[in-house]
Amino acid sequence: MKAILIALLAFGLAACVQTPQVAQHQSGVNLAAMKLAQEPDYAHAKLATLRYESNVLVCSATAIAPHKVLTAAHCVENLASRALGIRMIDQSKLAGLKLGGRTARVSQIDLDSNDAAILTTDLYFTHTAKFGPKPEQGDVVFSFGNPSTTKGVLLVGLVAGWVGRYMGVDNVMLVDRNDWYGCSGAAVFDAQGRIVGVVNSIFPYPNDGWRLTGVYPLTFTPEQLI
Repeated sequence: MKAILIALLAFGLAACVQTPQVAQHQSGVNLAAMKLAQEPDYAHAKLATLRYESNVLVCSATAIAPHKVLTAAHCVENLASRALGIRMIDQSKLAGLKLGGRTARVSQIDLDSNDAAILTTDLYFTHTAKFGPKPEQGDVVFSFGNPSTTKGVLLVGLVAGWVGRYMGVDNVMLVDRNDWYGCSGAAVFDAQGRIVGVVNSIFPYPNDGWRLTGVYPLTFTPEQLI
């Protein structure tokens, strides 16, 4: 009988002891990427994204209408003139312009009050992106940019918050990710593939060892967006 009780006790203890499960840690960016992979408009956003390449610089752009693309104004402006309070187009930034590998002629440029530009071109874009509402802190956003010598790099991050005033612009959205030269002008999409801004700057500037992406509010009229 004693042997039977010992055996039953051992069995009960074995049934109560379970192998500990180690949780797999996922960073916020990885979780964001996993969420994006499930969004139906993710691929469409990529098709609307274009590489902006002229004789003097590389930026990024996005088709928003059959003949219109959205980019950063500093990709087409003369920055020295802007520093003096004058906004002038720098024709060298349009010389030899290619959008998505196709040579483009620009017939009109609309600038908003911050740092965005809409170019009307002679090209026809089959895939275009629409605009979405202002995101909230913690929302997933993504872009396809051209940092350094790369092409069409997926950049995923979270809306970190807003700064009241930066580089002369109010209510700048900060995105927790690393953008670099060549990403300027890339559309910032929400998780549904809608445009909520463009890549305008690096925060802080100059780089103090860490940085976020600055996205300025778009101030175009509804007529300019169609």
